[in-house]
Amino acid sequence: MRKDPATRYQSAADLRDDLRRFRNGTTPHAHTEIMGSGTPGAAGSGAPTDGIDSAAATRRVIIDDTAPRSPIDTGAATGITPIIDPNAATSAQPAASIGGPAIPGNPTLVTPAAPGADVSGLPPGASPDADYYTDAPTRTGWYALGAFIALVLLVIGGVFVYQALAGRNDSATTRVLADYTNQRLSAVTAALDELGLDYRPVPEVATGVPEDFVHRTDPAAGTVVVEGTIVLLYFNPTEALQGVPNVAGFTLDEARRILSTDGFVTSETSEISEVAAGLVIRTDPAAGQRVRQDTPILIVVSGGPDEVSVPAIVINQPEQTAVDFLTDETGLVVTVERIVDPVVPEGTVIRTDPAPNTIVRRGSNITVFVSQGPGKTTVPALIGLTESQATELLRAAELTWDVLTRNLDDPDDPNGGLVVEQS
Repeated sequence: MRKDPATRYQSAADLRDDLRRFRNGTTPHAHTEIMGSGTPGAAGSGAPTDGIDSAAATRRVIIDDTAPRSPIDTGAATGITPIIDPNAATSAQPAASIGGPAIPGNPTLVTPAAPGADVSGLPPGASPDADYYTDAPTRTGWYALGAFIALVLLVIGGVFVYQALAGRNDSATTRVLADYTNQRLSAVTAALDELGLDYRPVPEVATGVPEDFVHRTDPAAGTVVVEGTIVLLYFNPTEALQGVPNVAGFTLDEARRILSTDGFVTSETSEISEVAAGLVIRTDPAAGQRVRQDTPILIVVSGGPDEVSVPAIVINQPEQTAVDFLTDETGLVVTVERIVDPVVPEGTVIRTDPAPNTIVRRGSNITVFVSQGPGKTTVPALIGLTESQATELLRAAELTWDVLTRNLDDPDDPNGGLVVEQS
């Protein structure tokens, strides 16, 4: 930066244009280079020149030798001799007067504008073909568009999250538990039934509280509870004995609600029964029996009839193996029946009745048929019988046979057509 303002760039636009020229590898307009040092004034003289530093004893003006130009004035006022640098860049210069800072004492370099060139819309010193002088388009619009899209996506995501949370809250109903203390147990259980809340009565002696009245709950009043929460109702039990309600034939939930309303604590178990599965068979203590209100009541629920499938695995098994499996694993009562079979080895299970994969009640009867091998039988007497009579007897005895014929010498022989020999 020169001390003299007149030797500086006259505007920021001039500096910008030269920086862009330098960046793109073309010759800047401010191409005057101060070289060496000397005394004030013109080169080789001691006369001062408009305050220019005398250290600039030698000046070199780099001129584009390929562009048309007017003669250079080497006025005696400065005593400066232009030197044409043969190594200077020779790229085409803009067809307008060369811009850049005005340095007093330097020669005035003027390049005539090319005919027809319009530089009215370009910065000073710019050429029409120097498209890099045009400022890059602003990116503010793209930034705004990106921010808008991000905002839209954020809103959509928020909607999805809200819907998910709302759906979860809908599936799990929440309630604020009311104050049920100092109310009769039957009234409290009716109110909780109305709200669809589950509960368990807990007998607990409390001084100053009327019999069969609730004196505290767990959770306490004012607690937010969700569906499925079991509310424990602590009540003061009565001194008088209570009759056990008959809940046979009810579902487990119905039986538990009836007994809980009367203040009984319940538990449940199941057993195999002809009663439909899920229905109460009986209670222990039994229905109608009078007991203290804090007596636990066992509810016996039917698990349905005990049924099993006849296993196919027993086929082709040894007799004892099949019988043991059917007795121990399925609880069936086995009957063994032996039959002749010329193929299946003796002592092997051939079939069952009922057949394999049939559903039967546990404890029912099953017949297992076991092979006794080919077996033995008595060959019937066939001599004197006709051929049809003999084959019928052999078939009944499950025997096989071959027939041989013999010619008789006497055509009138009474044995004609009869069996005369067997072996």
